[in-house]
Amino acid sequence: MMSILKKAVEIYTATGFFGLLKRLKISIATRYGYKEYVVREYFIRLINTHVLNPKFDLQGWFSEYNRLMLEKAVRSVAKQNMRVLEVGTWKGLSTSVIAKVVAENNGTIYCVDTWGGNQGLGGIHGEPKYKDIFAIFRNNMKKLGVWHYIRPFYMDSFSAAEVLKDKYFDLIFIDGDHTYSVVKADILNFLPKLKAGGIICGDDCEWYFEQLDSEFVYQHKDKDIGIHESGKSGHCGVILALHEIFGKDFILENNSNKPNDPSYPANFWWKKIG
Repeated sequence: MMSILKKAVEIYTATGFFGLLKRLKISIATRYGYKEYVVREYFIRLINTHVLNPKFDLQGWFSEYNRLMLEKAVRSVAKQNMRVLEVGTWKGLSTSVIAKVVAENNGTIYCVDTWGGNQGLGGIHGEPKYKDIFAIFRNNMKKLGVWHYIRPFYMDSFSAAEVLKDKYFDLIFIDGDHTYSVVKADILNFLPKLKAGGIICGDDCEWYFEQLDSEFVYQHKDKDIGIHESGKSGHCGVILALHEIFGKDFILENNSNKPNDPSYPANFWWKKIG
């Protein structure tokens, strides 16, 4: 053991910390048969989590208006020991909104995410390749003082749907992969997890299906967002999935400051079940 430590000190002195890390990951890969990139990813996560102490970074894609609508929805089902499921968490921007209400009621937020990015966005521009997004999320929640109200499920939504209980949640917020097949599966898979009288909701539905050219929606359903030649844009996968599941039987919230302005479309959707 002493000889190993002595060798490590020699490498560290000669090449610095990252030189030592490089030698270490090569050694582990060679000895145990792991691919070197697998070891590299592990050490990146280890360093981000335990060494660099990530800064507060609550970056996300969730407008102030949608935050107000989400808080309103969560408050409408608030009660002691309430349970909320969030599918798609990222760094915790929407989680922080939910947590404000859940903390007041000694409840629990179940957060489902791979923390590897949205496939519809190509891994969120590659950020998870060099940052541990889960570590950032956890750090954010700890700094907000709400971590002990959170139960993270570090898995994809399909796996989570298999292990979570039916009729268990007071509110379910869907904001994961926005491509058609995934968001439709998420809504259908998690609907049974909702209690009677509970709310299922999400964002990034700018229009009802009938308000758009259907050909445009079908053409862009597997992209994160589509832009029509008329200037209208929307998350077509979300729009089509909601249309096929609920028709128009769900509420699409509009910005209260511009309630009749078609150039400023609604974005937050919700439906009470039972």
